[in-house]
Amino acid sequence: MAWSRAFMTGSVADIRNIEGGPCHSIPKAVTSSALEVYLTRVRAAMAHYFGMPLGSIRITDIKVRNVTASTGDAEVQYALPASVVGNDNWVSYGYLGGQWKMTSCRPPIGGESTSTSGMTAPGSSCTAIGAPNGAGVRGYDTNGSVTIVP
Repeated sequence: MAWSRAFMTGSVADIRNIEGGPCHSIPKAVTSSALEVYLTRVRAAMAHYFGMPLGSIRITDIKVRNVTASTGDAEVQYALPASVVGNDNWVSYGYLGGQWKMTSCRPPIGGESTSTSGMTAPGSSCTAIGAPNGAGVRGYDTNGSVTIVP
């Protein structure tokens, strides 16, 4: 739930605090203010897509799977239609430095997965919500991973 809140309403610092090492690939030349501007734009596109401010989206449940002493997966359930939320919002976590950190580097909402068999496979609907990619700012790759675009 902390990752969902940080991603949807937190600051860049909040997001960095919940991200594990695999997600810390921000070039030193990218300023926090540039990331804040980008985050504001992404959230505006998401709010438009969801039809409400991100802070108004209600969390209804949290599911967990594959939990060990040092790793696990969690999926936040939202009070939104599945067609909007996506069908693959599982996020991986690891216990790093005495805290649980997000290690899959992907958004907690909007994930889509499909395959020819109808079963799940990695994918993303993040680009469908209009999240812009630009040089040196946080963006989304085709697998739904949160990345830095060179």
